Amino acid sequence: MNASHSTESVASREAERSLPGNIAELTHHTIDLLRKEMKLAKVEVGEKLDQARQGIANLAFGSLVLFAGVLTLLAAAVLGIGLYIPYWASALIVGGVVTLIGGAMLGKGRADVRPRNLEPERTMQELERDKRLIQEHA
Repeated sequence: MNASHSTESVASREAERSLPGNIAELTHHTIDLLRKEMKLAKVEVGEKLDQARQGIANLAFGSLVLFAGVLTLLAAAVLGIGLYIPYWASALIVGGVVTLIGGAMLGKGRADVRPRNLEPERTMQELERDKRLIQEHA
């Protein structure tokens, strides 16, 4: 009986609340929810930044180790070819081939990052098409 009495009093209190009171409560809860979501977003962005920092560190260290491995393989190539021709000629051949490959890769990379090559061509075409359609119907 006591439980039903308290349920009835809660129901009667809810019915007695005014519209401005309900709006104020809704506003309070909405602001509280937004604050909590902003706090969560801040924590999550911080975690993602830490993850990115760790990834960058791994990439940098991995690149150094890979570079050392490539240098070792190139030295082995020079020594291997040096068994058949003088070592200076072997080093010249290996160095020349590696330099040509590196130069070609740099040229391709430079062309790929030119501003003209980075423009979103399809998007620009679609925007131009949309602009024409709007002008035709305006």
